[in-house]
Amino acid sequence: MNQASPSFFAFEPAPAARAYRVLDAAGVADALAGLPEIRARLGGAQRVWRVRDVADGNLNAVYLVDGPAGGVCVKQALPYVRVAKETWPLDANRARFEAAYSARLAPFVGRLAPTIHHFDPDLLLIVMEKLEPHVILRKGLIEGRRYPRLAADVAEYVAQASVHTSDIAAPFEARAADLALFSRNLALQRISVDLIFLDPYTVSDRNKIAPALEPWAARLRDDVEIKSAAARFRLAYLTKAQSFRLDHGHAGRDASD
Repeated sequence: MNQASPSFFAFEPAPAARAYRVLDAAGVADALAGLPEIRARLGGAQRVWRVRDVADGNLNAVYLVDGPAGGVCVKQALPYVRVAKETWPLDANRARFEAAYSARLAPFVGRLAPTIHHFDPDLLLIVMEKLEPHVILRKGLIEGRRYPRLAADVAEYVAQASVHTSDIAAPFEARAADLALFSRNLALQRISVDLIFLDPYTVSDRNKIAPALEPWAARLRDDVEIKSAAARFRLAYLTKAQSFRLDHGHAGRDASD
């Protein structure tokens, strides 16, 4: 069984070398109008579609688009960190890795992940299943909602993703293809290295520390045992590649490290 990553997700030049542009709500509708399958999924004329900007994360633009027949979720990778704009550039090609990751795992995780309807390699746009009436998990937990299947579903996803992209279940040719592709997702790996394993333990311009917490932060920066543990985890993150992981690296290393 051939499980190599799809060739149509092969790495290409940076967005500036192609027809990439950052889309607003009207631009998203225009892009979807040119896709017959998505147009049919939404139904009706473009002028009646409702496009909402719902991005609340740090990185990407996210829109929900609704038509008379249904809706989709649209995510575009931006050439910078969304919350910092041009002051923090970030390679928008990360969308290619996300689309490839989703395609690679779709046969194994099934309904545990949203369906990808379309990927535009020029606009770096992912059109995916709109999940409703779902809410962002973080918000639901803050509101005190209970999710009885949460632990089991997350565990099942991690298990399926890890086993089927490891040497236990995947042909070594597929493993080699995975490593060759996803090891190039350097932009998000750099974010993980900096924001998880380095910045919290050093003086960094990106750290926003309330004055009342500064003494605690100083003790953390001086804690050799904690910093040594972080260094060990950073080394594991960068050197172990047993299977796909579920963090910003979008595959390539073991989620259990």
